[in-house]
Amino acid sequence: MILKFGPFELDEDRAELRGPDGTVALEPKAFALLCLLAGNADRVIPKEEMIERLWGGRFVTDAAVATAIRQVRQALGDDAERQAYLRTLRGLGHRFVAPVTMVSAAVGAAVSAARAAEAAEPETTAARPPTIAVLPFEAAEAGPGSLAQSFPADILSALARFRWLRVIARESAFRLPPGTATPETVRQVLGADYLLSGRIEAAAGRIAVAVDLVETGGGTLLWSDRFEAGKDDIHLLRERITGTLLAALDLSIPLAEAARTRMRPVEKLDAWSAYHRGLSHMYRFNRADNAAAEALFSRALALDPGLSVVLAARSFTHFQTAVMGYADRDAAVHAARQDAEQAMALDPLDPHANYAHGRVHVLTGRAEDGLPWLDQALRLSPSYAKAHYARGAMRMMTGDFTASSEDLGAAFDLSPLDPLLPVMRCVRAITHALKGNADQAVEWALLAARTSHGHYINMMGAVAALGIAGRPDLADHWARAVRDLRPDVTIRTQQTAWFFTRGDHLETIRRHLRAAGFPDGD
Repeated sequence: MILKFGPFELDEDRAELRGPDGTVALEPKAFALLCLLAGNADRVIPKEEMIERLWGGRFVTDAAVATAIRQVRQALGDDAERQAYLRTLRGLGHRFVAPVTMVSAAVGAAVSAARAAEAAEPETTAARPPTIAVLPFEAAEAGPGSLAQSFPADILSALARFRWLRVIARESAFRLPPGTATPETVRQVLGADYLLSGRIEAAAGRIAVAVDLVETGGGTLLWSDRFEAGKDDIHLLRERITGTLLAALDLSIPLAEAARTRMRPVEKLDAWSAYHRGLSHMYRFNRADNAAAEALFSRALALDPGLSVVLAARSFTHFQTAVMGYADRDAAVHAARQDAEQAMALDPLDPHANYAHGRVHVLTGRAEDGLPWLDQALRLSPSYAKAHYARGAMRMMTGDFTASSEDLGAAFDLSPLDPLLPVMRCVRAITHALKGNADQAVEWALLAARTSHGHYINMMGAVAALGIAGRPDLADHWARAVRDLRPDVTIRTQQTAWFFTRGDHLETIRRHLRAAGFPDGD
């Protein structure tokens, strides 16, 4: 992707910043920071996110962050006084304020030898979803050997529900002796991109199971976890392993697939590669990334119109457009519903299609009508964390707080690093606030507000929860942060995104948003 702003072009694929006088030198960390800021120009980037994205969450000093910011400003001819490109918002973070335009990654770079070599390749490769092999688990000398076969068999059955993942049959995968197959061997013999393996140990009346997910191309460990339970709790242990694993795969493999294709121009992506790269943009909640995700999903569907999971994903980009106000709301609602209905028509047993069809009812003000579709999504895939969250949010809107809390708890347990985590936190904050649990409401509202990263509708929900919980000082603070992002935001904007069935709940939220300084709107 190339981002244009002022006289500059930021070419992420070639790792170049080009100015009016040619290439501008930037240290790697400063270049990565500029990509992060310019690629998310619709929102404030907190220091914590910079550290997470640039340093992998490791401890770094404020001076290291300040140095990278200073290098970005120097490269752009900016400074802390002018702030023509990079604006500091004290207590919140930094925001890229110059207008940014996305252009094709091939523009301006086609003259290079690398681009010339890529242009000689076929337009697309044969479309194939990512492939995973699950091997029999190793059993330690004292371990129960039968579980080494039954645990992965359970996992294989559950993975079959994933419409975006190709699963090597048990009859093939189980022919490789456990503990002897290397990632390279699995790739060569089975053609698998990912390998799931495990080890079982038993001692002192307890069972311990360690599970690893490895990318076979380079042997990179993508995810690992360890589970323990008493021997009398084997059934619960199997459920816990399967549920946690499916949620982890739903995050880890799409991220790995997006990274694998990142250096290829969009026009050379096959349908599945375009889908996974689109997922890497979808949950950033800004106009540019949402448009990029929609374009990538549209490319995938142009190459293969029969992919229900891609239609479900594109439905979410239209859903996001409607909620965040990127374009005409009525048109976005219609497009979200149309894609969801088409996904259901293609594959009514796809959990993602059912999830999309259920979720779209939030936009029409009839959340309760979407609940049966989310129930079906969870019958098809009980470990589908986003469906648990969506059902919890809808139940919160209808006033069923007990059932909402159960669903939210399941979503948190299954996917503790989910990209929708800030929204999940906000729903929990409002639930506690409306139930009168002030301390819990404040705790969850602050977590939601601090991690919303530009999702101003979510931040408004946190503002309402803080006001209801009796903390107008905190509500005012985060209301100012919302207005820094969207000065024109109104209460109607927020309440056309979150419809509450009960009028008293709706009025309570409206009253506290007014108290925080938001106008009613048209």
